Amino acid sequence: MLDLEDICLLIIEDGEETANHWLNHWAYGYPVHLRVSTAQDRQAERNIQAIDNAVKNIVGNFFVVAHSNACPVFLQWLFRQDIQMHRRLLGVILANPNKMAWSNDERLPENRIVMPCRTAIVNASGDNADLIAWTQTQAQKIHAKHLISPNTPTLNATIGGWQWGMRLMQDMLLA
Repeated sequence: MLDLEDICLLIIEDGEETANHWLNHWAYGYPVHLRVSTAQDRQAERNIQAIDNAVKNIVGNFFVVAHSNACPVFLQWLFRQDIQMHRRLLGVILANPNKMAWSNDERLPENRIVMPCRTAIVNASGDNADLIAWTQTQAQKIHAKHLISPNTPTLNATIGGWQWGMRLMQDMLLA
């Protein structure tokens, strides 16, 4: 049986989160976690190396939550990994991906990868229709499930902890 206490949560943030951001609540509330902050200058190689360094410190399996600009960076990192690394990855939530950071070039890794595990791409219910449609297209490309969080207008709304997302992670791990 899967022991959720032994799984490392790898939180990949885009470097622009505020002190009251939902990712901070997840970090406080999850027993075993690592955080990676992708550089705001968007230098792909440096950001990929930061994820690589964090994963080297993880013993066993892990679950990834990437937010906004960090979503395509994580996919670029994952594209370079071998089957052993893919087996360690138990699930992925790509939360509120930034359309501007995700290239439309079909030759780039974030548009060519097929996810090796349960993956959800999530919009907030307050997102505009164009962004939701774009996110749904990205989910289809990488074989992920597209979901819309009940949080309005953003994932950080109301209580600031995005409990719906924590429940989603738990459901993905136990499925």
